[in-house]
Amino acid sequence: MRPIHRSRIVPVTLCACAVFCLEMAARVDTRLVCRRRREILHQPDTLRGEPPLLTFTVVALGGFRGIIADVLWLRASHLQDAGRYIELAQLADWIAKLQPRCTEIWSYQAWNLAYNISVMMPVRTDKWRWVRNGIRLLRDEGIRYNASDPKLYAELGWLFQHKIGSETDRDHGFYRARWATEMMELLGAFHPSYESLTQDPARLARMKKEYGLDPDIMREIDTRFGRLDWRLPETHAVYWAYRGRLQARPGYSIECDRMIFSALTSLVFHGRLHFEPDRKLYRTSPAPELIPAAVASFEFALRNHEYKYIREAYAIFLRRIVRLLFTLKREPEARQMFEEWRTRFPSPENEAGFEAFVAEGGES
Repeated sequence: MRPIHRSRIVPVTLCACAVFCLEMAARVDTRLVCRRRREILHQPDTLRGEPPLLTFTVVALGGFRGIIADVLWLRASHLQDAGRYIELAQLADWIAKLQPRCTEIWSYQAWNLAYNISVMMPVRTDKWRWVRNGIRLLRDEGIRYNASDPKLYAELGWLFQHKIGSETDRDHGFYRARWATEMMELLGAFHPSYESLTQDPARLARMKKEYGLDPDIMREIDTRFGRLDWRLPETHAVYWAYRGRLQARPGYSIECDRMIFSALTSLVFHGRLHFEPDRKLYRTSPAPELIPAAVASFEFALRNHEYKYIREAYAIFLRRIVRLLFTLKREPEARQMFEEWRTRFPSPENEAGFEAFVAEGGES
């Protein structure tokens, strides 16, 4: 009998090992898919009406998508280090098409558009266009492919509250005025008439298609938090975070809950808007009527999440509210909030009593 050459044994052994590994990988994958479905983490790879290119990419490449995406991520890292953000935007778009269910990709790409690329533009209108592109990307694409992930809703809320609403960008006044103008044209006032919307199907369709605004959810927010001014970006931060909370599983809405109490805090101090576009007048003032809603949002977050920073943020909020109410000459309410603050969060700052605290002055 001729001896079997060792060189023939090795390929056979390797092939057998490969088949065994593939079999084990298939079994593990099946268990993982089942677990994802039990945990409500599974979403179909394709959606009805999605672009043909994305359908082809997802189906045709299969498991190789991850390998290609990893290579593109390495390239993206080099582009970011080099400050080549416009090239990075195109590369991130390719990565998103390869891995549409990865929320980090959508957040990363939206941040790049709204923050990095916008500040490179020399003209305000171009800056605003890129900020809007970041918002559209999350709202119309990222959330569409990850409708059950609350993180993307919170990220979208952050773009409204921070990029448009805060003073971190020197052009924030221009952004806020442009957004308020759009909302006035869309809604006709600072607050929509839900009854008239039912008689105006064209405007209703535009609200949903161009801005992702659902009148039923808007009405629910008004019922829960109070009559908000829908020209303000912070109101839209509340809206998207609230939608994310509706989608989240119990205990998984921390980002959205944080966005809600943060945006409501901003609205308490800047929730009334006096806006005259012709005179280029945009002025906000406190809305103390929203204090109960903000307090309720903090209490909700405390009941559902055990995070130290929520308590710290709540204590700071109550401290600021005491000063705000005292400044507005609403001393009885200020005293009531002070007692709430001192009872819930005793500190050296409130141990001496109400008179000593307000006598110190300082910013609210």
